[in-house]
Amino acid sequence: MGKHLALALLLAVATLWVVVGCTAGDSPQEIEGRWELDQMTTAAEFDVSTLGMWLEFGPDGRLAGQGACNDIQGKYGFDGADLEFGEVTVSAVGCDTSLDDATNVEQALFAVLWSDEPIEVAFTDDQSMEWDTSPALTFRR
Repeated sequence: MGKHLALALLLAVATLWVVVGCTAGDSPQEIEGRWELDQMTTAAEFDVSTLGMWLEFGPDGRLAGQGACNDIQGKYGFDGADLEFGEVTVSAVGCDTSLDDATNVEQALFAVLWSDEPIEVAFTDDQSMEWDTSPALTFRR
């Protein structure tokens, strides 16, 4: 009977270790779903919300999105409270030359996604997410 109890205890500890280990680094559920780029701090006065740029965070760590002219794919995760991206790729469509502002905004977003710097994220309510980046970004549901 003692061997069975020891085996059951060992299995319980192993199961707890696996569950705790798998949840470390998981994303907060607040980030899951689609977020529209609403604001970007830049030198130029331009309403970025009119560009229709968005990012979608899947529960499996996958990232999808749409820049002003290009599609976005990649992976994301959290290191503690910091958001990190990996393997981010974008299509190579490019923007119409009449869309210089859109191109600049898109390139600034890509630079943030490609950066090795972790991103401090604040959820100001259930409809808004702010990134402490340069440029600072605000997304809305």
